Amino acid sequence: WIMGLTFNRALTRYKAAHGIPLEDKIAHVRDFPYVRTRLRLMPAFSIVLMACLALYGPSFEFNDLRRRFGPNLAAPLILQFLISFSATAIFNINSTVLIDCFPERPASATALNNLCRCLLGAVGVSVIQPLIGAVKAMRAFFIVSGIVFLFTPLVWIEWKWGEKWRQEREKRLAQ
Repeated sequence: WIMGLTFNRALTRYKAAHGIPLEDKIAHVRDFPYVRTRLRLMPAFSIVLMACLALYGPSFEFNDLRRRFGPNLAAPLILQFLISFSATAIFNINSTVLIDCFPERPASATALNNLCRCLLGAVGVSVIQPLIGAVKAMRAFFIVSGIVFLFTPLVWIEWKWGEKWRQEREKRLAQ
C-alpha cells in the first residue's frame, strides 16, 4: 500500500512534468524513474531494521539482569515484529524493483528474489546461535546490525546508477 502510494505520487508528478493528462494510463515508459521511485522508502526501512537489530540483543541482556523478577518479553517481541516488518518491506521493495527492471520476466525476477531471501535466511539461522554462544546476545546482534550497515551502501549504488543501468538495458533489448 505504501509503495503504491509513493509510486502514484511519482507518476502524478511525472505526468504533470510531461504534460500528460492525469486520467491517461501510461504503459512502461523508458524515462520514468522506476528504480528511484521504488527505492524511496528503502532508507527508512533500513534504518528501522538496523536500529531494531542493534536493540534486540540488549533486550535479552536486560532480561538476564532482571532474572529474579521474571523475564519481560514485551521489548523483544516488539523488536522482533519491527525487524520482521522492515526486512519483509525491504525484500518486497527489492522484488518490485526487479519486476520493474525485468517486466518481460516477472516470475524469474520474483524467483531470484525469493532464492536470495531464503539463502540469506538459512545462513542467518545457521550462524546466529553459534554467534550468540560465542559472544552473547548483545554483541551478536550488534555484529548482525553492523553487517546490515556494511551492505547498506549497495542501496545507494542502486539509487545512483540503477536507473541508468535499467535504461541502457532497455535500449539494448529494443535494438
